[in-house]
Amino acid sequence: MNATANCLFRRFGLDEIGRAVRFAAETNARPGCSLHFRPATVKADTQYTHDGDVVQIPGIWGDADTVPSGERILSADGIIPSAQIITGRYPALRCQFLWLFSTEPILVAEWSRELNRRVQLLSDSDPAVTNPSTLMRLPGSIAWAWKPGRQPELTEWITPDGGGNSITIDQLKARLPELATASASASRANGAAAADELLNPCHALIEQARIGPLWHDPTLRAVAMMVSRGFPDHGRASDLAELLGAADSRRC
Repeated sequence: MNATANCLFRRFGLDEIGRAVRFAAETNARPGCSLHFRPATVKADTQYTHDGDVVQIPGIWGDADTVPSGERILSADGIIPSAQIITGRYPALRCQFLWLFSTEPILVAEWSRELNRRVQLLSDSDPAVTNPSTLMRLPGSIAWAWKPGRQPELTEWITPDGGGNSITIDQLKARLPELATASASASRANGAAAADELLNPCHALIEQARIGPLWHDPTLRAVAMMVSRGFPDHGRASDLAELLGAADSRRC
């Protein structure tokens, strides 16, 4: 959780909801202290979070600071958002949108960035809200005004008409506009993969280790996942051979 007046970050475990609510209420009551949350999970030992610290990304998101941007998102065929966060109504409606995956979370930051950029392309909205470690407005909190022409407003969480459901990555990829060819090529060079790889968390962990710079933790997680899912020994060996070779070359 983030309070913007003095850039205070505070983390809470899933068993600390009561403490999180108390912190949010007490902090947000101070004029100027707006609250944000991060949709993705991050490494527990990081303080100032960057995209490289992201661990699991359970969905995608987009920002709509203008009414036309929001209308473009809500009118897109077959991909109504799971949730809509109304960040303000004065002087005009402003929203953020979230789509929850019905499949397992994405584990490679670049895949998340590509899908978020495609949402931004759809809405023609703020390109800054595409990175995997993005902070979103905390629903139920006061959005204290700091831009000219704004006023303090209550942030709302609503379900858009026809929304409220999770969605597959394949559905999103099929319905969202494609990025330019140059951008798509760059994304592939940074580790983006085909849809079947996006849906395979074992391959995702292998790709995360290959991209680096940290490879040890995702390697251990990949092996543990393969064991838990009953992968045969020869399957684990073939899937990890290339990864371990890449890791050895970096270590040297």
